[in-house]
Amino acid sequence: KDLTGLNSIDFLISVHYEEKHKKVLQEKLQKNKYKLRILKDGQGLLINGEEIIWIGTEEEVIL
Repeated sequence: KDLTGLNSIDFLISVHYEEKHKKVLQEKLQKNKYKLRILKDGQGLLINGEEIIWIGTEEEVIL
């Protein structure tokens, strides 16, 4: 789908991540052209224009 009309972010967000979701997300990433930002419980992203601020005490999950 073309989401340019929303004019907000150019990536997907997966929330409530747990290690058991890793394989499914990796498979979906191979079929997707967008970057994926993964959030566990207690994490978040603050988006203000072009600025994206990571919120949380743990490192961001990168697949």
